[in-house]
Amino acid sequence: MPNNNYVSNDCVVRSQNRRLSEHRVSLGDVLHDLPGEVANPIDYCNPRSPIQRFYFYLAKQCLLWTIGLALISYQAKQPKVASVIPTPVSLIATHWYNLEGRIAFHSDRGGNLDIYVMQVGNSASRLTDHPAADFEPAWSPDCSMIAYASGRDDPRNFELYVMRNDGTGQRKLIDSQPGDEWAPSWSPNGKKIAYQSNRDGNFEIYIADSEGTERWNITNHPANDGAPSWSPDGSRLVFMSDRDGKGWEIYVMDADGSSIAKLTDNTADDMYPQWSPAGDKIVFQSNRDGEWKIYVMDISGGNQTRLTHTPGDDVTPRWASYGSAILFSSSRSGDWEIYIMGSDGSNPIQLTYSPGIDKYPTWCPVE
Repeated sequence: MPNNNYVSNDCVVRSQNRRLSEHRVSLGDVLHDLPGEVANPIDYCNPRSPIQRFYFYLAKQCLLWTIGLALISYQAKQPKVASVIPTPVSLIATHWYNLEGRIAFHSDRGGNLDIYVMQVGNSASRLTDHPAADFEPAWSPDCSMIAYASGRDDPRNFELYVMRNDGTGQRKLIDSQPGDEWAPSWSPNGKKIAYQSNRDGNFEIYIADSEGTERWNITNHPANDGAPSWSPDGSRLVFMSDRDGKGWEIYVMDADGSSIAKLTDNTADDMYPQWSPAGDKIVFQSNRDGEWKIYVMDISGGNQTRLTHTPGDDVTPRWASYGSAILFSSSRSGDWEIYIMGSDGSNPIQLTYSPGIDKYPTWCPVE
């Protein structure tokens, strides 16, 4: 006995197919009835006249920018613990920060620590390629040179080197054996380099001429001093020290080592300060709230303000885009990457996406 449900369904399908075939119209028939200027869909989607091409391009660009700015606006409204903005949006946002120029940093993405340089939105170029560690790059004021620390002559002793901004002309600046030299910082006029060295047993702040022929110990203290940064006019230095016995604190002094003043005072560690380009602020890292976070304060030590709040460690802050933004390294994604944020801590954006360590970013305004 036939299955009535099957027969019924089969009849419905056949009836539907018959009705569809009765109303089927070919694409050619439709196009035949369209006006001549749009009858060819290929011509319509690919305008041939200059004015058509201009309006088509303009509409496409407006759509892309609208989507990008909408995503940025959405991210800005999220809590500070929000996740990282994807790379395509970061390219738009870095124009928002006016982040032209280049960023130097150290990374072990190639197997060991080396110096890399990148333009935002482009892949990073490797400037050093040595089995030993090359780390903590610092741009010269005109961005023609980079100073850095390296253990290439002796892995037990790190020394200062300089090279051109394309990685050529690598040479030792100062021979400090025995001892280590880290954290170079060029003076605003490019004639001197401040750095930390333990050649005398403990870390002190030294200043050398840019050729490495002369050097001076300007702190001469039994405690440890390090990570110097020049004021924009070259008259003073901000640095970190453990001289009070409670941990690392931020201090300021004249460029000859006199008039030392303490800016921070707590039982945690305040480290890696950097003077702002305008000379009115100092950015630094601190673990006073548990994890390492980025803080900013006035040059008098007042108005100490926490800028980052996302879980994870945020370290080695550096001013960028003439003081309107701050570069830093963070482990918030589970890996050490480089980020940028506004000078008030707003809109943090991830700039690198590479397994391993990307740290110690420093900005150069010259492309």
